[in-house]
Amino acid sequence: MSKLYVILAAFALLTSCERPAVESIVIDSFVVVHKWKDEPKSLHEEISPRYHAVLDNGDTVACQASARIGDTTKFVYIKYRKH
Repeated sequence: MSKLYVILAAFALLTSCERPAVESIVIDSFVVVHKWKDEPKSLHEEISPRYHAVLDNGDTVACQASARIGDTTKFVYIKYRKH
């Protein structure tokens, strides 16, 4: 049984080393400037369509159908350190 714990501990150490380290986390609020619905390309997209929005900083992001122009949304930007 102890060999199993050693193998699991070694596996956890080896796989955790592959994750990049977080350098900074920024949470910021933006206003939706423009919103549109993508044209459906399959039956699944006709049932649950995809919506995109342009924020006031120029980023294009996925959004929900309930989002309206002028709504404020919060986004989390995570910057990772390079190895």
